Amino acid sequence: MIQQKEVPGSAALANDARWQLAQRVVGSATFASSQALQDFLLYVAEHALLGRSDEIKEQAIGGNVLRRSSDFDPATDNIVRVRARQLRQKLEHYFQAEGRSEPMVILIPRGGYVPVFEPRVETAAQASVPVERQDRRKVAAPWLPWALSIVLAVACLLLWVALERRTRSAGVLTAESQRFWSQVLTKNERTLVVVSDPSFRLWQQLTNNNLNLQEYLGMRYRQANAGFSGLLSGNQISLSVAHFLIGVLPISERLGAGLRVRPARQTDITDFKTGNVILMGSRRSNPWAEVFEPHLHYVAVYPTHAQSYFEHRSSNAASRQILDNGDAKSYAILAVLPNTANSGKVLLIEGLTVEGTDAAIEFLVNPQSCALLMRRLVAELGSAGQPFEALLELTPVAGGSANVRLIGLQRPLP
Repeated sequence: MIQQKEVPGSAALANDARWQLAQRVVGSATFASSQALQDFLLYVAEHALLGRSDEIKEQAIGGNVLRRSSDFDPATDNIVRVRARQLRQKLEHYFQAEGRSEPMVILIPRGGYVPVFEPRVETAAQASVPVERQDRRKVAAPWLPWALSIVLAVACLLLWVALERRTRSAGVLTAESQRFWSQVLTKNERTLVVVSDPSFRLWQQLTNNNLNLQEYLGMRYRQANAGFSGLLSGNQISLSVAHFLIGVLPISERLGAGLRVRPARQTDITDFKTGNVILMGSRRSNPWAEVFEPHLHYVAVYPTHAQSYFEHRSSNAASRQILDNGDAKSYAILAVLPNTANSGKVLLIEGLTVEGTDAAIEFLVNPQSCALLMRRLVAELGSAGQPFEALLELTPVAGGSANVRLIGLQRPLP
């Protein structure tokens, strides 16, 4: 028989199916050997279900659950993050084994500690989709892997053709472009490159969804579904990422710096607390851009049934939107910002489209345009080494871009 664990305040949740599930989990054989993880799960579950999610903080968990002293400092003691990682692993194991028949699962999305209770993916999908629709989906879905394979094959061919030309051009550094890149490519250190998740962008386009970072973090831990959401388990990289690596690898070698490349789905909020980071891709393909949006003047907006655009945070209503009308003009932003702990720098490269991101990459890799950026930083902001935000305008042409211009430069928002 499962031992029911009582915690303060749990009486109000006695009839809540989610609380009952948490009780079954902590009373299982999977959790039997870890009192700390039992207490961790019950603490965050109770606070979330009682509407007190704002109290689920690293400091509170360390003191109330893990018995740390009142002067516990999460910045120097990572016990909460370690236990959270173990809890996620235990939960995954439980719902794959002992709890495989549970109609609901518990997730602890990375980047936070607030639990998510949601129906098991297979059960919800089968219950909500009529048999005829399920059959059609099984017939329609197989074309997706083939289509992605063709796209990747074409991308590899284009990269092979461009490799020598791009490598030779990137190998030449002016003093000004070298000064720019040395801000994020530090000698004898390894810069983290967080690359976009093209399958997530494709999934949103196909399903007319527009999800934020928290929703993305939750989706990463769902079991792959037979429908379009199964794309999230893929390992594709975008052509823009490949272009970036081809252009920046020679620069990093010249500067004596290293690169660590990590997909967005394998990134954690703690990755932005130490060292330098290069974050690339639109928010729709790399949701981690959302972390730094509070400091940006231009924020990408992706309406469900309309053209995407950058919204300018201005008090003047007439200038609040810069529309991307597809055939005529598109836009991208470049920004150098402090990381979340102010211990390094983050280079953000974000286009409204893949072409926009690629144009922004080309702008930085090209020694002449990078040098132009540095000269304008000195002339307009008074320094080339301070945080900044730049707006680029471009003309999309046949899967690429032309007429890339730097049309705006300003200091980030505080």
